[in-house]
Amino acid sequence: MAQSESEFGALCTYAATGPNPTFQPIFICRTCATVSCKKDESESESESKFGNDHEGDNNTGPVIGSASGGDSGVQSPTDAMPLCICQNCAEACHEALGHDVEYVGSGLSYCDCHTLQDEDCSCLLHFQSLGVANRLGIYQENSAGIEGGIGVNYNLPDPLELEASNVLIAEGDGENCPRKGKRKEHDFKFTFEALCIPALLQRDENSSSRSSHPGQANPCEILIDQALEFVKHSVDTHWIPHDATNVADMCMLEKLAYLIFERHVNEYDLNEMLIGSNGGAEWWVQVKEIDLSSEKDGSAPSQAIDLHYDKDEELAETFEIGSFPTLSTVTYFTSNNLRDINGSDRTATAPPTVIFPHTYEMDDDGPIGGVTFDADSGEMKMNMSTSPQMIISHSKVGKHIVFDGKLLHGAPSNPILRQKSEHSHFEDHVSDVHKGIRVTFLVNIWLTRRPSKVILLPESIRDKVKDCHIDGGANCLSFLNENPLSMVKRNIKTLNVCDDDSKTPGSRLNLPFVSTGATWVDDMDMDGEEEEGLVVSIFPPPQYEADSVYIKFDEGLVPMLEHLGNESEEEDEEVEG
Repeated sequence: MAQSESEFGALCTYAATGPNPTFQPIFICRTCATVSCKKDESESESESKFGNDHEGDNNTGPVIGSASGGDSGVQSPTDAMPLCICQNCAEACHEALGHDVEYVGSGLSYCDCHTLQDEDCSCLLHFQSLGVANRLGIYQENSAGIEGGIGVNYNLPDPLELEASNVLIAEGDGENCPRKGKRKEHDFKFTFEALCIPALLQRDENSSSRSSHPGQANPCEILIDQALEFVKHSVDTHWIPHDATNVADMCMLEKLAYLIFERHVNEYDLNEMLIGSNGGAEWWVQVKEIDLSSEKDGSAPSQAIDLHYDKDEELAETFEIGSFPTLSTVTYFTSNNLRDINGSDRTATAPPTVIFPHTYEMDDDGPIGGVTFDADSGEMKMNMSTSPQMIISHSKVGKHIVFDGKLLHGAPSNPILRQKSEHSHFEDHVSDVHKGIRVTFLVNIWLTRRPSKVILLPESIRDKVKDCHIDGGANCLSFLNENPLSMVKRNIKTLNVCDDDSKTPGSRLNLPFVSTGATWVDDMDMDGEEEEGLVVSIFPPPQYEADSVYIKFDEGLVPMLEHLGNESEEEDEEVEG
């Protein structure tokens, strides 16, 4: 394995994780484990150099126990417990000294290298790594004096459930009906809900506006005004702490983000996780221009959001550690039907949000979806017959989706995944003012930590955003000063992709990851070049009318994670070998 380095050089991951087991590559150093065991044996009848009351602390390194069942409590050197170390420490602190280092796989672990304080071997990266962690705001020293990172954010071990005894489910444009029942057995194995925010659909017929829609102010139209102003000044995500005290001074976008955060924390009964934490809401805006005059009919690469994981970007780039929000949300400010930005009568449908039941910890090669936990083996297993392997959510004004923050998702612009106009109901809320743009409002819920370097919205930007719309919509946006934010459930249709629906293997669609550097790959765009990088390969589902669908694929048609364009490199390696 090649050593991974950030702009700061090689870093020890303990500075980011602390004694909190975190998913990462795991190495063991048998040499240091043996040395540690010999020292422990020689000191077993006297006080440890760390003190008797330090026994079992995470700062003591590997715990040496009796593997042979004897009474001494001391292992022989050959039975020594291996020392777990991160990849950078394995290479910089151990392999460089000729130690016996072995890669054992990826899993939950933290690096023990910093516990070595020996003249022959000590962590060369620890203090530099602590300095970087401090700059990222993830450093701490606990009551025991142990220096290390605060660890990654809390993630959900199981799908969250809402009380389903008597909930309202949106049945189209504003119509609701009571429905009783429980979550079906074949439902998505991760948290996902499609909802509607009724307050975003209200109109103030008597409002006046300095902006462009006097007389019929719509909350989403006004929020779009602020979103468009916001993206002029910031391309970053911003932060609202869970115990924010300046709500009254926030702009409308911030207030909505805070209401969304509080709604889900309260509805899912997550408040206890926030006690004493640094949790809060990370929010931002995505504005994608859909130019219908292009030959691509609104499917240009710049209009896509490639597959990705929401994560602490700085932490991932610097320490190569994945920390993910507890919940991710998308609120749609614009319709699925978009009018031509150039004023023609042409319309098109917007790129949908796609979500896969796949997380960073799972294999990055092979079939995805249908993952269930097997209690007998204690492992995650595939169960394609009962669980959807994909979710597609189409834009609808005022629609809101919430899902497990670990999941792979994106908004690919390929026209095959879009609804045809005849299958997408034309809404009353399609904008005559904001034409040809897809605007989504994103709020991630972090329960236990703030993502590195994500800051509050600067006052200078907040003032510009607040000033972009002065008088209009005061009445229809009054809900932003109320709590809780009302949401109602939307129906989710289940769609099966069968052998009869699929074409030939060549009809599979490849959806690239952000890391590949591409946004959407069309064979006609490549000018003979081959696609490369990590993709999810799927058979596109047939057309449907619902705006939220679970997709279940027959065996043999399931989505696949594939690495494209590496065949020649693999062949070269085989020849060299």
